[in-house]
Amino acid sequence: GCLLKGYAINPIITLGAGLVGACAGIFGAVLKKNITLSLVFSTFFAHLIGNVIVKTIGLYWWYAALRPTLIFRLPTYAIIAICELLILILITKNKQILKMLGEVKNE
Repeated sequence: GCLLKGYAINPIITLGAGLVGACAGIFGAVLKKNITLSLVFSTFFAHLIGNVIVKTIGLYWWYAALRPTLIFRLPTYAIIAICELLILILITKNKQILKMLGEVKNE
């Protein structure tokens, strides 16, 4: 929105986007042994902390007109998290992709 529509940068929303990536990495690294459980925890906590909590706070503070619609963020991101999780699980079941990831780790 900042580049295409000229919206002002909202630092709280930017922080939330960064936290999505950071939380996914942190919670994903905790459970290295079980990749499926790792994906479940990292996806859940990344969306909960980054998108549902931090970004919603940013939207609440900066855009008063959006406040009545913010309640829909929880079910929306629950659906998005489930879809992302299913896609990630399908990707990690692919042996070729796992082989490539192993090669990247070893470099």
